[in-house]
This record gives sequence, C-alpha cells and structure tokens, in this order.
Amino acid sequence: MNTLISRIYSLSEWFLRIIAIPAGLLCWILITLFHIYNQIRFEVFTEYQVPEFGMVYNLVVLCFYIFNGIAVFSVFEKNEKFNVVSIFWQQFIIGSMGLAWMFVLILGAQYLKKQTSLNFVNPLTYSICWYLITVFFFWSVAVFRRFLLYQKNTQKVRLWNFIRICMGVALLLTANIGGLQVYEPTETSKVALLIFGLFSLFFIIFFLSSGLRLSGQTDVGWAYQLTSGQKLKTLGLLLLLFICFILYGLALNTIGTLFSFYNRHHEHFDILIVIIIFGLSYTGFSMLVLFFNLPASSVFEVKNTVFNKINQAILTNLDSPEIYTTLLNGGILLSDADTGWIEVINEKDASRLDIVCFQGVKLEEIPILAPNNVFTHQVLIDKKPYLVKKMTHNAKNPDIKFQSLLCVPIYYNQNHFGALILMKKYANAFEEFTINTVNNLAEQTGAALEHIALVKKSIELERYHEQLKIAKEFQLSLLPRQIPELSMLDIAVVNEYAEEIGGDFYDFDSNVKSTLKMAIGDVSGHGTTAAFYMAVAKGIFQALTRQHMPVTDFMIHANEALCRSLQKGIFVTMTYIEINLDKKEIEYLRAGHCPTIFYDSLKGQVIVNKAGSPGLGIIRNNSYSGFVKNSEEISYNPGDILVLLTDGILEAKNKSGEEFGIGRVCRMIEAQRESSARTIAESIRSAVFDFSQKRTCDDDMTVCIIKFTG
Repeated sequence: MNTLISRIYSLSEWFLRIIAIPAGLLCWILITLFHIYNQIRFEVFTEYQVPEFGMVYNLVVLCFYIFNGIAVFSVFEKNEKFNVVSIFWQQFIIGSMGLAWMFVLILGAQYLKKQTSLNFVNPLTYSICWYLITVFFFWSVAVFRRFLLYQKNTQKVRLWNFIRICMGVALLLTANIGGLQVYEPTETSKVALLIFGLFSLFFIIFFLSSGLRLSGQTDVGWAYQLTSGQKLKTLGLLLLLFICFILYGLALNTIGTLFSFYNRHHEHFDILIVIIIFGLSYTGFSMLVLFFNLPASSVFEVKNTVFNKINQAILTNLDSPEIYTTLLNGGILLSDADTGWIEVINEKDASRLDIVCFQGVKLEEIPILAPNNVFTHQVLIDKKPYLVKKMTHNAKNPDIKFQSLLCVPIYYNQNHFGALILMKKYANAFEEFTINTVNNLAEQTGAALEHIALVKKSIELERYHEQLKIAKEFQLSLLPRQIPELSMLDIAVVNEYAEEIGGDFYDFDSNVKSTLKMAIGDVSGHGTTAAFYMAVAKGIFQALTRQHMPVTDFMIHANEALCRSLQKGIFVTMTYIEINLDKKEIEYLRAGHCPTIFYDSLKGQVIVNKAGSPGLGIIRNNSYSGFVKNSEEISYNPGDILVLLTDGILEAKNKSGEEFGIGRVCRMIEAQRESSARTIAESIRSAVFDFSQKRTCDDDMTVCIIKFTG
C-alpha cells in the first residue's frame, strides 16, 4: 500500500513539473486579461453594473503562484552542484534583470499614458512587473531553501515543511480576502473579511518566524567551506542582493500606487512582502557571519593545502619523510608556533624515538625542551593531545624561552608512529580550535602513513609472489619432464607443495640401459630456501650417477658435496635406488629418509624397511662414512610394488591430531595391488586430503610408485 501511494505521489509530482511552466503562463495571461477587463470596466462602463469575477480571479492568482513556484523550483533543482558564489550570482542576475525590465516598463507606461489613450498599457505593465517580481521571489525562496537545508537533518526538514504549509495557507487566505472585498460590503462580509485577515496575518507571521528560526539554526555552515577570496565575492553578492530586495520592496509599492485599479489587489502582494522581509533578514545575517569569519579562511586554506600535500606525497613517491615535513610546516602555520619538531618511533627499536625534522630550534636544544621524550610517550599512551599552558623556566639554557607546548600524537588505529611537538614564546597561546585543527591534521597524517605502510607491504608481497613464481618455474624445470618409460616397469610420481615451491625432489637417470637409477629426497623446511638446495641436491645426483659408483659410495660422496653447499642448520634426507633390470634386483640405501615400502606379490605381504643412515649434511666431517649402513638388496617379481614417499604423506594430521601413518599406506597398497601405478599414487594423495580434511597440505608431499610388470 505504501509503495502504491509513493508511486502515485511520484507520478503526480512529475506531472505537475511537466505542466507547471505552461500552466503558470496561462494563469498569467488570464490575470492580464482580467486586469485589462477591469481597466475597461472602470473607465468605460462606469454607469453599468458589470460582473467583477472576484472569486475566479483569486483562484487564478492562487494557481499562478502555485504553478510558477513549482516551475521555478524545478528549473533551480536541475543544478545539483553546490557552488555558493555561482548560486548567489545567478540570483543577483535574475533580480537585477527583473529590476531593469520593470524600470523600463514603468517609464514606458508613463510615457504612453501621456501620449496615447490605450487602455491596456497600464494593466499589461502591471501584470508583467508582477510576473517578474514573482519569478525572482520564488527563485530566492529556492536559493534560501538550498542554503537553509545545508547539511540537512530531520529537524531542519520538518521545519522547512512547516514553512511550506504556512506559505500555502497564507496564499490561500490572502486570495480569499481579495474575493470577499466588494464595493458595498455587508455586515457578514465585514466579519468574514476580519476573520480571514486575522488568519492570514497569523500564518504569515508563522512563516516569517519559522524561516528566521531555521536561518539561525543553519549558522551559515556553508560559509566555512569557502576560501577567503570566495568569501569576499559572496559578501559582495549578498550586499547586492540585500539592495535588490530593498529595491523590489520599493517596486511593489510603486506598482501598487501607479497601477492600482482598486484597493483589493494589494492583498495578493502580502506574501511577496513577507518574502522580502525574510530575504533581507537572511542576507543580512549571512553577511554578518561571513564578515566576522573572514580571518578563519586562512586557517582552512592552510589546512586544505597541507592535506593536499600529504595526499600528493602518497600518490607520488610514498615518501614518509616528506609527509612528516609537510605535517610540521602545516602545524606551525596553523598554530602560528615559534618552533616545532617531530619524534617518530624507531623501526628496529620501539623504545627509541628519532627526531626526523625540526624547525625554529637547534637539534641539541630539543632534549632540553623535552627531556627523555616524556611528552611523546604520554600522548601515544593517551592517544590525545597534551597541552602545557605555561612551562617552568629552564635554568640550563636561559636563552630558550618558550612558555607553552602542544604535543599531538601521530597514530592510526593501533599503529603508533610518533608525535608532533609545537612551542610558543607566550603562555596559554594554544586555543582549543587550534588544538583540534592540528590534531585533525595529525590524524590525517597517521592515516597517510598507514596507507604508505600497507602499499609498501603490498609491493613487497607482490615482489615476493613474483619471486615465488620465478622460483616455481625454475623448480619445475628441475623436476624430470617425463617419467622413464620402460617395458618392465610402471612408474608414477605425484607431488604437492605446502607453498608455491617446496623442498621435495625426485630424479631419474636411465643412461645405462639395464639399470634405472633414482633418488627421492626432502630438504629441511620449505619455500625458496628449500627449493634452492633442492636444485643443489639434483645437481649432485646427476653428477654422481654418471660416475657409476656403488650405492654406499654414492651416499658418502653426496654428503661430502652437500656439506660444502648447505648452510648451517639445513640438511637433506634421501633414498637412493638402483634397479637392475637384467638381474631383476633392487639395491637401495636410505639417508634419514622415510621407510621404504615393498609389496611382495608372491608372499602377498607388505614389507617396511626402516633401516638406514643419517641424513645428508648432518655430520659434516669425514666420520660420516662410519655411520653409513650397507645398502639393501631385494629381488623382484612381476606384480611386486615399490613405494617411495616423503614425510608429508606420513605426518599429515586430522583434526584430532592423529597422523596418517605408514600403516594406512600399507593397507592401501595391499588393497590396490592390481591397480596401475598412477591409480595407486593418486589414491594415496586423495586419501591424505580426505583424512586431513584440508584442501592444502601442511608439508610438501611426494609419493613414487614403481610397479614391476615383467
């Protein structure tokens, strides 16, 4: 129901706006014709009783005011930009042009009246002048409405709506007064006239008082956004408008005197006279406010200039020192301080404060004026300005005679940056307005510094991601591009990284036709460092496999080579395997790596081999060879399966903290022994993710399945 009513209201408003201009002109034409008719009636038909159509005339006048008011408001509201100087300039142009036209029309009418006997000249002049006055006054009401409702709230809107109602009732009542006036009034008409007159006066007074009350409420808030130059222009325009309203008042009186056909027409001017009084009051009040606020313009201009410089520093080079310097200069300008400096928290040592910029004071004098950074520490704790109205005399340096101090914190949310300290030579020299202005400036600076920190962090993060992307591409280039395809082996490898790059690696060497050499390993940690040492381990694997040395010697030489390359605290676990395809034998050796799993198809059981040697790079001397165990040898048959994996598989945890474990892997191998190597590897990976109920892994995961087919 409310929606329907709202739509009907919107359509009605739209329809009234469309017809307002032609309807207003039509009403004016009818009024003009009535004035001509009235003039002829008085001059020609003096001895005859001719109808005067009083009530019809008043109804047309009422429609004339309503439609022209709607038309003027519709045209005015098309300009949505709030430009104070432009709005007052348009109002002055309309008012001055109306006065010029009325002056020319009145002089012309007086001249024609003396030279000719045309009956329609005076009524036509009267109607045109009335129309010009009405347009200017309604335009003025639209202008005042825009300014009165500046930064509108519920109370202002309600009061303005009440003003509109009073204006409408006053129009209606003044129209009826005119209709009740007759040449030979009866007692009844006299009483009715008195009642309507009192009601009309009542509503006109209410309209005027409400408008003045609303004017007082606004406190001309729009004036505070103007610069000093704009305020001077606006002040001049308001003075011109003030004069315009006086001239329009005189014009109303002149028109009523020169062109009155009978006295009752003057009542239709009552509402216009009220608008004149209201216009004079508002323009006069606005001029006073602007005049007494001219000195404040410089403060706002400096504040805006400093804000713009801070924003410019953010957009150009993200230079924190430049922003601090801008803040200091702006603070001194806004407060008219004699000296000032900025103390900021040291990035490496939060308990230390550094002076980044100062003005009007020597660097060595600052510790004397503010010993131990006591003011900065205090304001950063309280998060509000600290004011010393009168400082005690400093005996250590009598030449420095500053009496008052203002310390303002520079922070944003929970991030503290430092403080701005300003000093003056006189006591009680910092006013509350100045303190609030400087504090606002410091808050803006804190937000700017936070923005800079976030942008820098974003840039660093973007650079880090770019480095990860490059490292990822490099790492992928290190991994085997394709798995060796051998007729007697079905090999599949699946790997997942905890980050974009990780430390798990694997590699194959099949240069010898009858022997497949393979290594799977894990560099401690993950990320770019682990990936770098993964590349080192791969290089060592490729170099040593070409020397065709025994498996045990491979591990000893690999440890020796890695000890020369790995930084302290980094080590590598590895399982190295050689598969002799002719003898159908597997020889392998573990160096701190995960247990090797072997499924024996003839026995139908899974064998887990946990024996092995220490990880590579842990023992960094020649004694490592003494810890290396002998390699393990296994003969294989068709249907056997060899499983190699990293600890990311076995140590994956669910929400209860339980690890996936080697037992689950063994059961999956036994259950899927008839499947292909790729199917088994993918099943293990899927099972780990289902177990942990995560989409990503906490540690790098690699699983290699070698199924013997012949």
